[in-house]
Amino acid sequence: MSRPHTPLFLLTLALTSACNTGRELPRVIGPEGVDAEPVWSTEELAKETAVRLARRSAEESHHWLRTTVSEKPHTHDRSDLTSVVLGGNTRMHVGEQVYDLQVGDVVHVPRGVPHWLELVGSEPARAYVIFAPAFDPSDRRFIQ
Repeated sequence: MSRPHTPLFLLTLALTSACNTGRELPRVIGPEGVDAEPVWSTEELAKETAVRLARRSAEESHHWLRTTVSEKPHTHDRSDLTSVVLGGNTRMHVGEQVYDLQVGDVVHVPRGVPHWLELVGSEPARAYVIFAPAFDPSDRRFIQ
């Protein structure tokens, strides 16, 4: 018996499919309507990292991310992380593995696994990020 697809799987499939069609990216479609990647304000563009909450429930939170800096190695002990790459020249460190990312790549990091995004170009990194359960700012433990 096959399991029904989860909303996260369907979102990932839709964003990945859009990347492969050359269609303008991204659109996140849900019962609340359509969300498009935000137009970042002057204030947000001046920040090293800007994050906008797209939607939130007790089960998960969705965020638009734009950053011009590499992250420090860290882990989330209470949430799994899934990220869809929207732009930028980046490398993702997940556990002991390192991946050069491309637009449309989907990165999944289970809770407790050390990870960090490394910027390898001058263009800002952009992503659509999902935390399950919803992101809690205190759930980020830096690794030395």
